[in-house]
Amino acid sequence: MGVFLFSTYELDSTGSGKHDKLFRKVLDYLIHNLNDVEWQELISKKIRTSNDSRRIIKIYLRFFNKMRIEENVLKSYSKYVNKDECLIVDPVFLLDEYINLGEEIMRKEISSNLLSYLEEVLIKYKDRLKDFDVFNFIELLRLRIEDIKSNQLSYSGSNELNELLGDDLD
Repeated sequence: MGVFLFSTYELDSTGSGKHDKLFRKVLDYLIHNLNDVEWQELISKKIRTSNDSRRIIKIYLRFFNKMRIEENVLKSYSKYVNKDECLIVDPVFLLDEYINLGEEIMRKEISSNLLSYLEEVLIKYKDRLKDFDVFNFIELLRLRIEDIKSNQLSYSGSNELNELLGDDLD
């Protein structure tokens, strides 16, 4: 059945190495567990009927500070690209809303907000996603997000990068 989802993120600097590192840790964990091939292979059998392994959902999370959002008039959007038969989901999140949160609360808040946005977009485009059971996927996505929120999934991150950068990034 195969892989059907791709996700990544773009993160503005918070102005603090310590906060940037925390955001990257939380977002790397979230993205890693959404992109997890084993999970996607497992659930694709429940939400797709063909063996097509194209990525039909692409998520680009963007976290920007308020000034950049206002200056560039940045907005969340989603669109279905007919020629690629792919749903592009591009939410913009206000970095300032998460900056003073600890890791656990940040992970929970970002995950919850992403889930809400994805549910809305997926339902809006459900008729465009061929061979894809949107409602079943939403249920499975909810379970995955709950596991992410509770930090139950494995992911060590980039240990080499952490060693190079060290813990004192301020």
